[in-house]
Amino acid sequence: MNMQATVSAVAFAGMERFHEIPDAAAILVTQAGVYRQVKLYRRGDEVYAGQGTGFIRLFRNGGTSTPHTKYAGLDLAGLRADEDRLGRLIIGGGNG
Repeated sequence: MNMQATVSAVAFAGMERFHEIPDAAAILVTQAGVYRQVKLYRRGDEVYAGQGTGFIRLFRNGGTSTPHTKYAGLDLAGLRADEDRLGRLIIGGGNG
């Protein structure tokens, strides 16, 4: 194994991955007015919506990390939503 491959493997060994939140969903709304139901994911305590082949970050105020998409509804399947100091949606831990 070459040096670059070794460094890359070490750098990603502790990387948090995206995990689907079972039974959770969001309704995304584009600037063009298109509504779409999508699955929700967590990465650590951060909450993301599936968008195409990627993920977008959700904010507590209904905004997202992409400027032309908002969310109109959110079902966290019993998980408690909270926000970090920047207003990004996080899982607050526990139910309720």
